[in-house]
Amino acid sequence: FDVTFTGGEANPAVSPPRSKPASVATPVGSGAIVAPIPGKIISICVKVGDSVRVDQIVLKLEAMKMENDIATPAGGTVKEIAVSEGAEASAGQLLMVIG
Repeated sequence: FDVTFTGGEANPAVSPPRSKPASVATPVGSGAIVAPIPGKIISICVKVGDSVRVDQIVLKLEAMKMENDIATPAGGTVKEIAVSEGAEASAGQLLMVIG
């Protein structure tokens, strides 16, 4: 692609591709995983009491016809699952707590 900027300075930011699944969840507080965007919970890969490691995929969220892998920001034990498969989640809604 050729890009030409006119009328000002441009500082485009380019991120290198990630080799592991992207964690699109944002941790809030101690171990909380929230929905980054609204969507439908299509699968939950863990259950309460399971041990998880950093960046482990714990659920899949479908948004705009795309499956988004939601991964843990930290390792620990699944303390709470606040959603169920097939449920609609809003942006910022609590999905899971890792402790």
